[in-house]
Amino acid sequence: MDIVLFLGTVLATLITFGLFSILTGVDNPFYAFAEHSYVGTAIGFLAVITVVYLQTKVFAPIIADPMSNILPLISVILGLMMLTRVSSKYAWIARIPITVSIAVGVGITTRTGVITNIIAQIKATILPLWGIDWFTTLTNIAVIIFVVTTLIFFQYTTRRTGPLGKVSQVGRLVLYAGFGALFAQTFMGRIGLFLGRMETMLFPDTQLQMTLIVIAVVLLGTYILRRRYPDLLNRLLPQ
Repeated sequence: MDIVLFLGTVLATLITFGLFSILTGVDNPFYAFAEHSYVGTAIGFLAVITVVYLQTKVFAPIIADPMSNILPLISVILGLMMLTRVSSKYAWIARIPITVSIAVGVGITTRTGVITNIIAQIKATILPLWGIDWFTTLTNIAVIIFVVTTLIFFQYTTRRTGPLGKVSQVGRLVLYAGFGALFAQTFMGRIGLFLGRMETMLFPDTQLQMTLIVIAVVLLGTYILRRRYPDLLNRLLPQ
């Protein structure tokens, strides 16, 4: 048996059960261990990826041909200027790259917001109603009606009475349906993550017997510790 594979299976099982132990409603050290391990691993993984990216995509091209990589060179200089915030004497230098990054971010966000939230939405609502199959025609009509009624629901310049009030009520129902579908999609996504983890544990790419033995040992050990030392969990909890 590969010792590295065995230890990896043990660690993955412990972290999985530790993360799901929060579902008991009790803050416990097992969950803290799993959470800190997961966050620490993610930070370490991100740091390694960042260093490799900077080495291969930024520093190597700049060293090889500085004149052809003026923009990456300016970005590196601005990034190094941000590090001056640790000095009380030269902290003012960090205001320059922060100002540049905020200005660029606002410009990109504004352009993206106009294109995606306004222009793209208008294009997506202008749909054909003739020369297509009947199901697509009904779908396009429903989309147009839903968009118009939702916009009327957010119309506050005049009092929504009479026919306008009825139409706004339809828009409210459309919003309810949209929010419900969004919640259901989020919920099913979380369920998918849970099922994927359970499938990985029960049907691993490696030895199934080893994984099942590890799961059984973890469950049995937790049960024995809970029965033999009932106050152990309370003493391990932070005050």
